[in-house]
Amino acid sequence: MLDLGKCHERRSAIVARELARYDIDVAALSETKISAVTQFEERGAGYTFFCQGHPAGEVRTGGVGFAIRSTLLKSVHELFVLGDFNACVGKDHILWPKVLGRNGVGRENSNGTMLLEFCTEHNLVVTNTVFQKADRKKTSWKHPRSGHWHLIDYILIRQRDLSLARLTKAVRASTMWSDHRLIKMSVFLTVKPLVFLV
Repeated sequence: MLDLGKCHERRSAIVARELARYDIDVAALSETKISAVTQFEERGAGYTFFCQGHPAGEVRTGGVGFAIRSTLLKSVHELFVLGDFNACVGKDHILWPKVLGRNGVGRENSNGTMLLEFCTEHNLVVTNTVFQKADRKKTSWKHPRSGHWHLIDYILIRQRDLSLARLTKAVRASTMWSDHRLIKMSVFLTVKPLVFLV
């Protein structure tokens, strides 16, 4: 997604512009194809990227990271866990109270069970399952052979912070180099201004 070479314009700059266009403050990134551990800022769009991939000199495949609006770097204290977990959590909100909402989709798989156990252990909630919407606004990835849509990309927050979440939904992003839909969460945050002592 972010491969910084062989491109007229850096893909990170294009991604930053798309994030600004969709008014996204924090985004999880997968398949970045950036090697080693790196941090850089796209100043024009106002985003800072944090990425990790294979060691320098190895094949540039995979890689993960996140982008955050630079103005939020030191002013937000809530916890957000987001990304492509390759997990299907299903919709059994009775078996997983406080972790799953009433609006899950599909069936739970083994990776989903591990993710739900992680959420239970750390008092997290899967925000994708909390809000009622059509399945096409929940699912994030289309299986290439079966053609079925699945929910495998998630945004998790602390259960105590669930009231901050306004909506989590899947949206199509026009210029993202991914076979996944973008997962967007609207959240109410009170950003504390930075105080400078002079």
